[in-house]
Amino acid sequence: EYLSDGISVPEDDSFIRIKPQLAPAVPGFATVETYRTLSLLPGISNIGETAGGLSIRGGSPDQNLVLWDGIPVYSSGHFFAMISPFSPDLIDEVNVWRGGASAAFGGRVGGLVEINTDETVTEAFSAGAGLSLLTVDAFVKAPLFSGKSDLQLAYRTSPKIFSEGPAYAGYRAQVLQGDVFARILNAEERGLPQEVDFNFREFNGRWRYNFSPQRTLTLSGFTQHDDFGYRIGREDTNRFFIDGLITENDGISASYAQPVGNGQLRFQFAHSAFSGEGGSGFQ
Repeated sequence: EYLSDGISVPEDDSFIRIKPQLAPAVPGFATVETYRTLSLLPGISNIGETAGGLSIRGGSPDQNLVLWDGIPVYSSGHFFAMISPFSPDLIDEVNVWRGGASAAFGGRVGGLVEINTDETVTEAFSAGAGLSLLTVDAFVKAPLFSGKSDLQLAYRTSPKIFSEGPAYAGYRAQVLQGDVFARILNAEERGLPQEVDFNFREFNGRWRYNFSPQRTLTLSGFTQHDDFGYRIGREDTNRFFIDGLITENDGISASYAQPVGNGQLRFQFAHSAFSGEGGSGFQ
């Protein structure tokens, strides 16, 4: 054990391994917040007290390489990186290199965060759902083909009924920097209503088939969508401010492992795409 349950370091001290299902919840959160757990490790901090703004050894978040089952992840989290991406129900382990990662992990000059799903095929059907002030989530793990294969799926979204609750109200105040545009427009003195519309959803899963204990095929994928809108004013006024942002991050991978001599040879194809569209102005 390194710091607490679920956190360990191998003998060569090359990286830190975290088992989210075994690690305790981060103080102040009822559910597992994977990225916020990482920020508690030595040498790692979160910029602006966000979940996804990880600074490893003083580097910026875009200098880090984040992989989910080998797929590059460009989104730093939901609601402007305030909420960690990926359902913890499908995450088996998270490996973190704070420098000196293998040459196989290229493309960044900072740290490496490798998020992996379970490589063990489940033998029993399981499912669950959860509700908090931040997320609504559900997952299912189903065995297939007499224990040789399984399918694991998870879905998360933002609860509409709690969008005006204290959790998101606090995040809005932090993200919008105290509603600076509301002060510019004298919204309170002029009685201008403020409207904030936000929702996110993500779907991720993986399918695995074991031809033999050492010969396996794994298909993984995820899709993430965030939609944010902010408006001050009303139709009967001369002027109002509008701000909006939509981001999407999708990825898919296929991995095949084949035994060779005393070792194992692994082939993997991965594709990831990120898009963002937004704008702001007065009307």
